[in-house]
Amino acid sequence: MAKAAKAEVKSKSKSKDEPKKKAKVIPITKGKKSKEEDAPKSKGKAKVVPIKDKKDMSPLEKARLARANGTSKKSKSKKKVLPTFKAPEDFKPHFLEVLIKTEKDGLLSSLIKATRYQGRYDPNVDDKKKADLGSYDPRTLAAILSRLSMTSYVTNPVKRLPPNTTFKVLLRITKKSKDGTIGAAFKEIWIAKKNEKSGKIKAVSLDKKDPMYRLIRKASRILPAAFKDVLMPPKKVRGQKVKKEDEDD
Repeated sequence: MAKAAKAEVKSKSKSKDEPKKKAKVIPITKGKKSKEEDAPKSKGKAKVVPIKDKKDMSPLEKARLARANGTSKKSKSKKKVLPTFKAPEDFKPHFLEVLIKTEKDGLLSSLIKATRYQGRYDPNVDDKKKADLGSYDPRTLAAILSRLSMTSYVTNPVKRLPPNTTFKVLLRITKKSKDGTIGAAFKEIWIAKKNEKSGKIKAVSLDKKDPMYRLIRKASRILPAAFKDVLMPPKKVRGQKVKKEDEDD
């Protein structure tokens, strides 16, 4: 009995002398809040926006929805390649002065005159270096008017050319060295204006940014086709005039 009691006393003393083991502290990790929890709570009721069916959406609404979803496709609009036309074998580059006139509705009339220049452009040059296109090549003249009329047509009367107004267009008709096709470049456009004091009509050059200039110039892409069968002016021979005395024998 005495031995058992001594063993119990020793075991108790050993337990008191042993260092106390610290309890493991398990850290409590906070979970991430969702976007809905982080968002400030509105006092009132949230508005419910009805979602339209794509069939009932306008093109603008469809585009906005596509941009929001990241499914929009930005397609670059490419200009359609127009057919080209070979220049005639006897073709020579030249300047062409074209006079056109509008009717009271702002559309081009049937009145047109085109003067072909030999060499550089000079309105005061000798008549020997000028040729009236309508006198020897009316087909080309009609084609020029047709294409100018088509591109200058606007459904809105406000955006049309001014009524009863004469315009002078200077063109440079060329032959491209790469493929031998015809080219037509707009060099300058004038508008006829009347001087209030003197009453004289003067040609005033239009700025290239002017809406009238840009409307007429729209024909530049399709105008070369008008010259696919252009004729050379007849050669002027000296002494073409025959005296009346020699006309009848």
